[in-house]
Amino acid sequence: MSGLGEAVRRGPSVAEQDAAAGQEALVSRAPSAEIEAFKKRMGWTIPWVSSAASGFDADFGVTTGFGLNVFLRDGDEVFRTYFTSGRGVEALGSNWSFLDLTPLGRQEDWEDSPEGWPQARPYEWWRLHDEYYDEVQDVDR
Repeated sequence: MSGLGEAVRRGPSVAEQDAAAGQEALVSRAPSAEIEAFKKRMGWTIPWVSSAASGFDADFGVTTGFGLNVFLRDGDEVFRTYFTSGRGVEALGSNWSFLDLTPLGRQEDWEDSPEGWPQARPYEWWRLHDEYYDEVQDVDR
């Protein structure tokens, strides 16, 4: 899906964010219609908007791939308080951390794996939740 990138919903619920006086939202380059269809497919309710008609990504340092920005609003002023991109985002998502603890990790080409064990380029092996089932059924180890 164009521009949807690696957006993965892993974080505090809206209620938890409200209690902490915070709010999470996703911004993607994809058109709004693609975003809404994807949210429906995944069963997500998180606020998610399109930046397709704006320069938001480039303005905030995301020219390729994905990034994470944190903003603070104080009245009418907005401040960017944190930014990271690429692998820096991984440290904030437990799905990567847990995989890194397993004996064979993510099975990406930068890791040492047993000869003949499948390896892929970073981020190319993972799928959406509804795309794994048939692939797992076909695995014979």
